[in-house]
Amino acid sequence: MSKNDLTERLRGILISDFDIQPEQIHPEAHLYDDLGMDSIDAVDIMQQIGELSDKRLSPDQFSSIATVGDFLDLLSARMD
Repeated sequence: MSKNDLTERLRGILISDFDIQPEQIHPEAHLYDDLGMDSIDAVDIMQQIGELSDKRLSPDQFSSIATVGDFLDLLSARMD
């Protein structure tokens, strides 16, 4: 799965499941401060992304993610 595919999947999840406006979703957007997510939301995203591939993120890996861009970079690196 390409980084563009991952970006679109993540955008889709954030828009449909978390009611985040598309214009709010950009690489520099902070998941907690800008998008209003909490730790339960983070776990939910981890599960949904895990369903896209057989490579799941550990809670430790996810705790190091602050922005949408960080999340996409980590996912992309794990898919390669």
